[in-house]
Amino acid sequence: MAGSQRRYARSEATRLLCAGAHLDTVFRARVIDELIGHEERPAAPSLGVDVVAVLAHALRARRKDASTGIALLVIWVVFFLVEIGRAASGLGGFGALFGAVAVLYYASVCFLLWFARAASGWGMTMYAASYNEGEQG
Repeated sequence: MAGSQRRYARSEATRLLCAGAHLDTVFRARVIDELIGHEERPAAPSLGVDVVAVLAHALRARRKDASTGIALLVIWVVFFLVEIGRAASGLGGFGALFGAVAVLYYASVCFLLWFARAASGWGMTMYAASYNEGEQG
């Protein structure tokens, strides 16, 4: 059975689904939920697709997104601490304090936008227009 699954590893469908796991967060979450989230039921055999490769790409894309988010958070915190340090030492005066407040404001706006998008169910799909085009036709 493993040999029959691996022969589809280089198929066009597998390649497109692996790319979809990187580009569409909703699809990625669905793949992970269907294949890992439900331990009580086995995954149905898929003909023409190597689901192990698709799952591996979905997990890798999720891990990459998480590490990118953590890296951005660390950069924001460091930048904020530098600006607060400049304001406290008196080197930057009012401009340094304004910079720290601007960083905090920008971070909060970005977080609220991200949270609103995630709560709406849209996810972070890169090609959202392609979904709307398919529904109109």
